[in-house]
Formats: sequence, C-alpha cells, structure tokens
Amino acid sequence: MRNLIITIILIIVLGIFSYCNYVNNNFDNDLFNSILGTIIGGLFLSLIFFLLYDFIYKIPNISGEWEFTEKTLKTAYNPYKNLEVKYLALIWNEGNKIYGSGEKIYEKNTKEEINYEGDKRTIIDINGYLRKRYFWYDEIVIHYSEEGRKRKSSTIHKVELKSKVFSGSFFKTAANSSGTVVWNKKKYE
Repeated sequence: MRNLIITIILIIVLGIFSYCNYVNNNFDNDLFNSILGTIIGGLFLSLIFFLLYDFIYKIPNISGEWEFTEKTLKTAYNPYKNLEVKYLALIWNEGNKIYGSGEKIYEKNTKEEINYEGDKRTIIDINGYLRKRYFWYDEIVIHYSEEGRKRKSSTIHKVELKSKVFSGSFFKTAANSSGTVVWNKKKYE
C-alpha cells in the first residue's frame, strides 16, 4: 500500500512539472507564471510535509505488554531507600494519548524480596501522553494511581522512548519518593 501511494505521488509530481514546463514554453505572461509557480510550489511543499509526518515522523505505536522497574533513590521514609519495585502493564495508545492498567509483581528492599502472586498484587490505572520530538527521542509522561495496602498513591513517570525501552525518572506521593524507572517491552513467545 505504501509503495502504491508513493508511486501515485511521484506521478502527480511529474505531471505538475510537465504542466509547468508546458505553460512556461507556451505563455509569455510573467505574472501568470509567477502566480502559477507560487501555487505549485506551495502544493509541493505541503505534500512534502504530509509525507514526512505520515511516513517518517509518525507517532510510534507503543501498545502492548510492558514491564517497568522503579528504583527509589530519594524518599522521606528511610526503609524505601533503594527499594526496587516491578510492575507488569498493558498499555495502548490512541494517537498521542496513552491508557492502560497493570499490577505490582515484585518488590526488593534491604531485608527481603517479594514476588506477588494472585490477590496479593496491587492494581494500577495508567494514563499519559506521548510528546513527539523531531530532533531527539520522543518523550512520554505517564501517570498511574495505585491502591496500596495502607493508602492510595500517585506516580508520575517522565521517560524518553528509545526503541523498545523507555528510561527516565519518577516521582511518587508515597513517602515523597523519587528515582529512576526503566520500561521494557515484553516479547510474546
């Protein structure tokens, strides 16, 4: 389909150039040539911008199964320092808007490692947006709410999209925690 569209566009462009050549050779009116050249140039430039937006700088599809790991570096509650928490998330994007849900699956602190199974997993609701950048990695801002064992908390991730990996920082209202986060896309087997 993409090749067909590119072929049609090339035929249209060649037709426009042929017509311009015909007009230039058969008419002697400078004003007419100037106006026609401006119109055709504007149409050609618009076509180039649409092609760039649709084929080269398109919004990436990040829908799928992801696992993300948060490592707490700063916190108001000392036992959370160096805490590593993993979540499994299913996300989808509609344009630049991101939606999804997930579960806490793993936690490692200075005293123990916990693998959460079944009803021990806490559920998170995810939403966010993708900011398209043309000269650097795309930026993703994700917010999720979690109903913890003691209270509800909110977390913001600000990450950059690098192929199948997002990496960046997070801030969590639970104990005013912050640190690093890495998202990895899961492969289906």
